[in-house]
Amino acid sequence: MSAKTTGTVSYSNSLLKYVLNNTAYTDLTGTDSLFVALHTASPGVGGNSSTNECGYTGYLRAETTRTDSSAWTVSSNTASPTVSITFPTSSGSPSETASFFSIGLSQVGGSNKMLVFGPIAPPISITSAGITPVLSSASIYTEI
Repeated sequence: MSAKTTGTVSYSNSLLKYVLNNTAYTDLTGTDSLFVALHTASPGVGGNSSTNECGYTGYLRAETTRTDSSAWTVSSNTASPTVSITFPTSSGSPSETASFFSIGLSQVGGSNKMLVFGPIAPPISITSAGITPVLSSASIYTEI
């Protein structure tokens, strides 16, 4: 029997050990915040939070909390945010479309370890200054 997870070998092994062997997942121990990123294309199973990440002027990853059990709806092997996740407003002359999101462990740089990713429907066009990307329960979900 084999189990499939998305992410790097290190992440996959840590997740399987956490679920199957009750081994502490040190990357999440003591972590209250997770960071949502926008991507112009799929970051892919072997990617990280910076793979194909949006780069419009003013962009930053959005912080979400793990300590509030009402922040995400988890049901039938899917998860979606219960409140909108708002990103900084674009400035300058951006020209990109956010078609994927990811949830990771760092706000910028660092490990860029990505825990999950999925498509955004409909994609968000960020084609001029003044656009504020927002993810809602209707626009993203992750399925395991």
